[in-house]
Amino acid sequence: MEVVLRDLESKVHEKLRAAFSVTIAVAYFRPDDKTLDILKKIPRLRIIVSNEFDKSDPYKLEEASEQSKCIPVFPNRLHAKVIYGESKEGDAFAFVGSANLTPGGLTNNQEACVIFDSRDGDDKGALGHISGWLETLHKEGKPVDFQDAKKIFDNASYHPSGKKEKSTIEAKRHWTIKTRDGREKGAKDYWNKFRSERVIALGWGNELKIDPREVNHGDLRARIQTRYGCPSNKAGRISTEIMQFAGLEDGLKTDDVVWVIGSFATTQIKPIYVYGIALVGGELQCDWKSGWWNFKRGAKIFPIERPLDIEEARKCFGMKAMVETLYSVPANSFEKLCNALHRKHGISINL
Repeated sequence: MEVVLRDLESKVHEKLRAAFSVTIAVAYFRPDDKTLDILKKIPRLRIIVSNEFDKSDPYKLEEASEQSKCIPVFPNRLHAKVIYGESKEGDAFAFVGSANLTPGGLTNNQEACVIFDSRDGDDKGALGHISGWLETLHKEGKPVDFQDAKKIFDNASYHPSGKKEKSTIEAKRHWTIKTRDGREKGAKDYWNKFRSERVIALGWGNELKIDPREVNHGDLRARIQTRYGCPSNKAGRISTEIMQFAGLEDGLKTDDVVWVIGSFATTQIKPIYVYGIALVGGELQCDWKSGWWNFKRGAKIFPIERPLDIEEARKCFGMKAMVETLYSVPANSFEKLCNALHRKHGISINL
């Protein structure tokens, strides 16, 4: 028996490539193309999933194994994550742990897994129990209705064509905002404050104690430049952010859509973090008693809390870098991001 806490994908791929017969039971099935190609080459493959096709990809499931089965959500949802396989020589292995067969499960998430191997004599008993349980589960499963499953999957992703939501969402302004007070390793992250207070927020306010609705852009820029000793162009950018956050200078309005994300530079190769979506619900609050940021707007917060490939993020936002706190982004970025997050994580977003 081996406990695996990292590099799970390579170990799973290695075992699957050598297997002749494999049975997989997972809640969610959304393998990346590399994993799918390996699965398609296994001579005997059975896959059992939970009947939740807003989270599993039926197109890939059908491609991997047309004989797949699903377990009804009620009364007992399938939540296990088990891969059991045998070689032509009869050697057996099993992965039992927390990881679904998804890119997040195999690579991005912090998962824990135990590998059993029949070549270790102590594991043979456990492997027998796992094999028997999977046989029972397979008998209990129902064949997947791929036609219905695909409709569920397609409807779960954000597809606004012909729907009322399209005009509603596209009519809104779209923005991004970050939650950290810097890009340094020790910078504070205020996402939990966003969630607990049901707001989005902007820094700079406490040291200025200025309501941007009571001054003009030039005055605010001059105050920022004096207070922080920054160049005029930087002071101008900060002043614009504050003014726009307050709803001035064609800025944030009630019901605007704000993606709460991590910033990224042109040189970044690591995924960005998508914290969630906020719908702006209130006017500017200058909260001078706040223990964190002072400029706040009430908002409905929809947590996502998932990583997104950096190149995918650049395509969605149409920008190579986003290092400032507040950006206006194209309306079509909403649909692009929704579909990217659904492909990657099976997340459905319908505001």
